[in-house]
Amino acid sequence: MSNTSKVSARIEQWLGRDEWSWVKDKIFNRHVGEVCAEYDVNPARLPEIIGEGGMFMLSNYLTECALTEPVLPDGGDPFAGLEGAEEQAQLDLYDQLDDENLSTVIDDYLARRGYRESATAKRYLIALRDTPVSVFEVTAVNPGRNVTVRDLLTAGEPVTVNEKSGSKGMKIWDCLAARLVEVNGKPVFTGSLLVLTRDMADAVTEEISAMREEFAERAGQEEMSDEERSLMAAMLDAMVMLQAADLVSYLWLDHYLEQATGEGRVYVNTDGEEIAFCFSSFVIKPGKQDKVAAALDDVEAFVRADEGDEDDRAFWNCLADEDDGHGGDVDVPKNALVIQTALIGDRPVLGNIELEGDIVEVSGNSPARRDRLRTLVAGTLDGLVGEARDSDSPVLEAADGGEDIDPEIQSELMAQFFDDHYTKLLDDTVPQLGGQSPRAHVKTAEGRKAVVSWLKQHENGLAQQASATGVPAYDISWVWSELGLDRSKA
Repeated sequence: MSNTSKVSARIEQWLGRDEWSWVKDKIFNRHVGEVCAEYDVNPARLPEIIGEGGMFMLSNYLTECALTEPVLPDGGDPFAGLEGAEEQAQLDLYDQLDDENLSTVIDDYLARRGYRESATAKRYLIALRDTPVSVFEVTAVNPGRNVTVRDLLTAGEPVTVNEKSGSKGMKIWDCLAARLVEVNGKPVFTGSLLVLTRDMADAVTEEISAMREEFAERAGQEEMSDEERSLMAAMLDAMVMLQAADLVSYLWLDHYLEQATGEGRVYVNTDGEEIAFCFSSFVIKPGKQDKVAAALDDVEAFVRADEGDEDDRAFWNCLADEDDGHGGDVDVPKNALVIQTALIGDRPVLGNIELEGDIVEVSGNSPARRDRLRTLVAGTLDGLVGEARDSDSPVLEAADGGEDIDPEIQSELMAQFFDDHYTKLLDDTVPQLGGQSPRAHVKTAEGRKAVVSWLKQHENGLAQQASATGVPAYDISWVWSELGLDRSKA
């Protein structure tokens, strides 16, 4: 156990004293109870909703929030009796009290047990006390050694943090909420760390920015000297940063509770239809197998995907019409993530057709696409097959994978696929970019910001996929350059 882990265990034990129970209750209610109440979820269900790993992260997060919560020298709640929202209460409180009249559980521990701690341990606790939660973006990873992060709330320069265990699971453009402190000249993360989605990170960043503008406007209306204005600006910014911890926990839990109550993110295809793979099968009439394959080969929209294997299986991709808008004008729900189907040339694949033995099976990633393809196949094979039977699962078994593909060859095939995919995508309509193409959207300042966020999501997803498959991640740095964006400054 590291020295910081040891002192963290001791300070957490100190927080467990009866005199601090009100702090723990207050933090729990503010960060957890209120969100659970919105969804009518009993907090006792959290372990099953967010899992053991999630509970471990949340517990550490709440502990540090309790340790750094302002208290009065007598151990009381400084906000008790103050009316209004807590951020307004903080303004009222700071009008009445200066920093010397406020304390924390950490201060109490240092005053009564600090003599037992080393100088390094005390420096760590003081840094923990004085450092608010912030939101960081991973800009580089050296697995097992360190990770480079940029603070999105202070817009500082990237910082490389020695993080042996945590860096093994981090990917470029991951977002996280944490306290980054400096001890003996080295930046280190404290014990609490919540992994955020890109949407969560953006939401916290935007809310903090709005609060800064509001407080700055409020301060500008006061008559004071330049020195007083400078001091107030620093105080207000510190207060704004204190709100980040609450914003993070709310959005983080909100994400999981949305999913648990069936109100979470949905996944849709480029037609705006929720992803749901479904199938239809036809039984071929006796003696008609050869005519079925020939009829399917004659349809321009059906592209043969098998290579003439001798196992009596045949496979076709069904392509969208050339003049199809591919979902550019589709109204996508706010909580939806659009899944782009595979492309062959400039045309998306809308579904598949498989032939084996006396069965023809069609599939699509939504009921509407399946129905569209079923109708087309039924018309093509009129007189050759019986009535279609719909189902939620395939009738034909998946073909054996055969021998494993050499990883180097697989990487080359994937690289070629992604080269074609992103070359096409640069000028294609993208629902997340308001139906514009990345090349068009990047022409405005607001558009560039959206495209940068979109690219980070893509690159992060590719890194996650590479971690799961063991195939090296596709490098999209050329896409940044093609769009005139500096990836190093993103």
